[in-house]
Amino acid sequence: AENCDAQQQQQKQQQAHVIRGAPPFFVEILHPTVHKGEGLRRLCQSLSVPLEEVIAFGDGDNDLEFLQMAGWGVAMKNARGVLKEVADEVTE
Repeated sequence: AENCDAQQQQQKQQQAHVIRGAPPFFVEILHPTVHKGEGLRRLCQSLSVPLEEVIAFGDGDNDLEFLQMAGWGVAMKNARGVLKEVADEVTE
């Protein structure tokens, strides 16, 4: 039964990207390919700006791909741990 539950959860995750926000009642449910990182990629492409030359700042789970996509990702001091883990830098 546990294996079945894990498989069902994985299928749901492939159908939607769920992001927990702050305050805790704030939740984003998006298509798996919709995120700030993709928006940044498209904007840079349309402006002919290399992603390597972009600095992104964030503090929430919805900034994860944004920081990963940018050439330099900065997490704010109050950012959630998951964001600090992928950031190139964390503010003081």
